[in-house]
Amino acid sequence: MQSSVQVAQPTHSRGVGHLVLYGGINVVSVIAFVTLHELTHMIVGRLLGLPASFASPVTVSVPTSVIGHVDGWRLALMNGIAPLTTMILGVVAALLLTRYGRRWPDLLNRFVGWWALFGVAYIGFEMIGTSAPTVYAGSGADPAAVAGFLEAIS
Repeated sequence: MQSSVQVAQPTHSRGVGHLVLYGGINVVSVIAFVTLHELTHMIVGRLLGLPASFASPVTVSVPTSVIGHVDGWRLALMNGIAPLTTMILGVVAALLLTRYGRRWPDLLNRFVGWWALFGVAYIGFEMIGTSAPTVYAGSGADPAAVAGFLEAIS
């Protein structure tokens, strides 16, 4: 007895080159997203008069000696604006993919797709981070630092 179910056969093999290309575009996308997040911390901090700088390739902070001598709201805003930007960019990326993704080239879809995955998932990560220990020197969770700085000014 023969089955009438037919299994779709791939029309072509993508090979290792596509795997490397797709992996590379994902890495570039995530690095760009994290850099944008950290640059947001630094730009806002500097606009508020804080000596914000990169403490590592993935961390922006202000010197601990500065923390006790500036307004807490400035530090809270510097720490809080980047997560909000990350979340908004993730949602916007997801909406753009939903609306226009079918018309975009595959590599652009993959690049923006990682922004959507990273940014939307970051919402949950940040909510979890509200219960993290408060670390002020750039190595802790952003919402915990915001809460700590706001508590200090209340």
